[in-house]
Amino acid sequence: MEEQQPEEIQEEKPLKKGLSLKKMVIHILIILVIGLVITLGFFYIYLPTKTNHGETITVPNLIERHVDELEEMLVQRNLRYEVNDSAYSSQYPPFTILQQYPAPGSKVKEGRKIFISINRKSVPVISFPDGLFSGEKSLTHVKAVLSNLDIDIERTLVRKGPYFNLVLEARYEGEPIEDGDQIPKGASVTLIVADGYGETSFELPSFFGMEYNDAEVLRKGLDLNLEPLIIPRGVDTTGQVVYVVRQTPDPGSVVRLGEMLTFWVDIEMDSSYYYELYPDTTSKVLDVMDTVSINLDSAAASDDN
Repeated sequence: MEEQQPEEIQEEKPLKKGLSLKKMVIHILIILVIGLVITLGFFYIYLPTKTNHGETITVPNLIERHVDELEEMLVQRNLRYEVNDSAYSSQYPPFTILQQYPAPGSKVKEGRKIFISINRKSVPVISFPDGLFSGEKSLTHVKAVLSNLDIDIERTLVRKGPYFNLVLEARYEGEPIEDGDQIPKGASVTLIVADGYGETSFELPSFFGMEYNDAEVLRKGLDLNLEPLIIPRGVDTTGQVVYVVRQTPDPGSVVRLGEMLTFWVDIEMDSSYYYELYPDTTSKVLDVMDTVSINLDSAAASDDN
């Protein structure tokens, strides 16, 4: 048998280091080029064909349109809509579009959803703030409040009153509006304001039994002047609540604007004995009463000092 000769093992020559690095760089560049081509193809070829890149639709004006018209207006433009709010305006019929987003004229993609706010069918009711028509608010103030409440002023009537443009009363459908009354939003009311002159003469009310501070408010509202107060001799009214126990002119007397008024005041309500002793004359009352002149402005100034 022939003896097999051992195969000669050829030693592999080591690769040149410079050649391996060059091939690696080439491979990396190829990969980068391929990646760049794929990326550019995705954004500039694939996406535009799938998303209609560069193609937009102009949003139509839906304001003041009825909601029944939206289907035809939006479907033919391949747009959708959704009601996301409702409000009330007396200027438009129910289910009228009041607002929309995006705004008319905006550029959007196909299938974009348009959000709309529609006018309510039911009319909300509003309540007035207490004291708005109590004869203490100016016409300017009342107009501002009514405007915020979406209430219209149908007309303004003038009545005799001492303060110009003071709102004396408000009426809705001919009936006076009281505190707590509710009327539909967007309704119209009639305001009655003072002419700034008032009645030249009127019947004097009774101040008997009123606290002096309350009587003063009423007296000033009637535009009457006050004589010095008359207080019982020896009575200390400091820090006390005093009441009107008598007045001149008497209740029911016809007086004129600016006329003088006299108050008898006491810390007790029962002063009938004054009338029993001196029913017809004031001069005799002065025998048992001290006359005290009270000028409110000067008294307040002295207290401050």
